[in-house]
Amino acid sequence: MHNYYRDLHGSPPMECDHELAISAQEWTDQQAAKGYMHHSKWTDKFTESISWKGWGWEGMDEMEGAIAGAVRSWYSEIKNGYNYQTGRGTGVIGHFQAVVWAGETKLGCGLNIKPNDGTYVTAHYAPPSHTSMEKEKIAPDNVKPRRSPDPQCHQKSFEREQCGDFKSPFITPEKCLNAGCCYDDMFMDEPGLQWYSPNASLWCFNKKKGADTVLPFLFYLYFPDAKAGPGPVSQLPSKPTTEPTAATSPSPSLTSSSSSTAGPTSGPTTLSAKGAKQEPCFGNTCYMISETGKSWDENQKNCKASGGDLVSLETEAEWQFVNSKIQNITLQGANEWHIGLKKQGDWKWVNGNPMTIEKWQRSQPSGDGNVAVMSKDYPPGSQGLFNDLNAQMPRPFICEIPKGASPQPGPQPTSKPAVGPAEAPAPSSSPTSSASSTTKPTSGTTSQPAGGATSEMTGFEKDCLKAHNEYRAKHGVPPLKWSAELAADAQEWAKELAVKNHMEHDMDSINNKGQGENLAYFQPGDPSAMPTQCQGPKTKDCVQCREMVADWYAEESNFDYNTGESKGGVILHFTQVVWKETTELGMATATSADRWFSVARYKPRGNMGYPSDYIKNVPRPQVNV
Repeated sequence: MHNYYRDLHGSPPMECDHELAISAQEWTDQQAAKGYMHHSKWTDKFTESISWKGWGWEGMDEMEGAIAGAVRSWYSEIKNGYNYQTGRGTGVIGHFQAVVWAGETKLGCGLNIKPNDGTYVTAHYAPPSHTSMEKEKIAPDNVKPRRSPDPQCHQKSFEREQCGDFKSPFITPEKCLNAGCCYDDMFMDEPGLQWYSPNASLWCFNKKKGADTVLPFLFYLYFPDAKAGPGPVSQLPSKPTTEPTAATSPSPSLTSSSSSTAGPTSGPTTLSAKGAKQEPCFGNTCYMISETGKSWDENQKNCKASGGDLVSLETEAEWQFVNSKIQNITLQGANEWHIGLKKQGDWKWVNGNPMTIEKWQRSQPSGDGNVAVMSKDYPPGSQGLFNDLNAQMPRPFICEIPKGASPQPGPQPTSKPAVGPAEAPAPSSSPTSSASSTTKPTSGTTSQPAGGATSEMTGFEKDCLKAHNEYRAKHGVPPLKWSAELAADAQEWAKELAVKNHMEHDMDSINNKGQGENLAYFQPGDPSAMPTQCQGPKTKDCVQCREMVADWYAEESNFDYNTGESKGGVILHFTQVVWKETTELGMATATSADRWFSVARYKPRGNMGYPSDYIKNVPRPQVNV
């Protein structure tokens, strides 16, 4: 399993190591004996990944199934916004890095199948990847972008036909591929489908013909008139149209999950180019939003091949319309789309017009690249806003085409998963609040400290506690008390992050001290003017604690109170802030030469258990609070 995924990223295969296997098995047995998943003490001998999956799934009592499920879950972190140039992500990505890290040459795994509890899996890798203080600098050389898979294997779960008698999870990639079948790791492209989903179990399936002729899009939209503002969206056909535009020219496949004011459709609909041409488009412009993509230049070629170009959002009304559509997208992992904004001296749209509306995220553009992407909802508070990006970074994209134009078949986007935010809580590895990479917070107000504050606390600390308890009161959960011990631990780790100058979780405190953790950082536009902690009212030279807390709480819109799971975006910072059974808080900050790091510690730790535990500990906001 490891070497299959490593090959996708051009990493050399690893070899089994007897000593690593012994250490991995010993630690796996210790976890099973204690009845919960936790990391061993830090060592410079190996990198460690751990996994636990609850009892009651097919393959739970077989080594082939348990090991495959663990490696599959670790690799699935590729969805968490992994940036191949910086070695960072928008969520947990350490397990994914360990699976494909080119510098690792040896592997040892341990397995403990504990009836009525679950399957515990540990992997030890050597040489370790985590010992270098310059890990982010060497990550691009050790974690290469994933190559494009066979387009005939890019199939959604409902399209697949089982290949032979190969049943998951007992089929290895080698056996499947040697039989001429497709081996699945495309679940990451499918809305709502996770590695643990029941309908993701068809891992070995038949190839399909003509797959390389399909250009997948999520929406075929229109915008009536830039000055008049958005109009109604015409209803797409409820059944797929299978007739191609021409016998020798298969149509791009367009899908829609939006509908008219008549009500939602029962599910996504497929529309050929011929069918799209028959649909009335009010106004001047139609839009196509892709589910996958390549580099900015390749995506622009796709748009031009469809009769248009990357979208130019030149009015507030047009931006609001397109933003409303991407907010309704539930494609797992998709959070950023290439748009037609490029730095050509100044930032200009591809049609040559200058920017007339400012929709940059805070502290953006940051100099990361010369093209722009439009965000769905991450970082928190960035809905529909832009940030700059290296043009070679693959992303989905948004095209605009003139009214009456018919999309034409263009180059096939890669099937590489779109990067995006972390997903809903699920039995997986290291279930902690994922790290948040934020930009400079917005301004806010402060007031007198909330109950539980003490005279020994600074004004900034009082604001941390008050902000948390204001949100908790909104949900009807008890207020937190300030813990000097947690604050000291948070301060120690914040200083550590400032030295490393990047975010990562303190797994020792999380696992061995039972603490929860939320992280955030931002980069000021001028590092020489690093703001201080506000000890009172907000000023331009200081940052209030409530600004970080507000960013964490902004994930509330992603939380489904009915299921206790995510609707498709990051939620774990929000759920920890209001977690009912948490009673104590400590928070601290530290700065490096160019970054401000915030660490919040909670006890007892939240974000534990199954969706039912989230329903219990994260109640709906109360009315009139």
